[in-house]
Amino acid sequence: MKMFADNGTLQIPSPIKLPTESDKSIVVKRLFCHKGHSLITKRAKFNGHAGVYLKVRAAAGEGLLFASAIYGDRSLVVPELDLVKGELLEFFCPVCGEKLPVYAPCQCGGDLIALFPDEKADFANSIGICNRAGCYKSQLILNNELVPMASLEDRPLDL
Repeated sequence: MKMFADNGTLQIPSPIKLPTESDKSIVVKRLFCHKGHSLITKRAKFNGHAGVYLKVRAAAGEGLLFASAIYGDRSLVVPELDLVKGELLEFFCPVCGEKLPVYAPCQCGGDLIALFPDEKADFANSIGICNRAGCYKSQLILNNELVPMASLEDRPLDL
């Protein structure tokens, strides 16, 4: 696989099983900061899908983080930084530079940072990602209800 596609986007292969048409995976196609800026980019693709991008601050500095938009896929790349497992990170909107809001505490002691599937920020409909490097806990909240990964195949979702 070539590192860059013909249009210049970074192609990132995933070591996990690729989703097929019969899989019931969720691909987040719309994701926004609390100010309404899109966090989806075609600059990095994961398994053929546009990725999520965030500005991240770590002890080593700041840079962009690109992550898979497939809910549950842990693939990500931070080209400008080496993240240290266990380090608490700060996440910002790459467009407006605003620090992303905390939704709730994570079980690991970090914080779940809120991202929104609609331009209007609503914590009752959000995705929470942990700010601790190496912690892959996340939460999908729909209509103020926590949606466990196991129940996703029974729910019609369009994110």
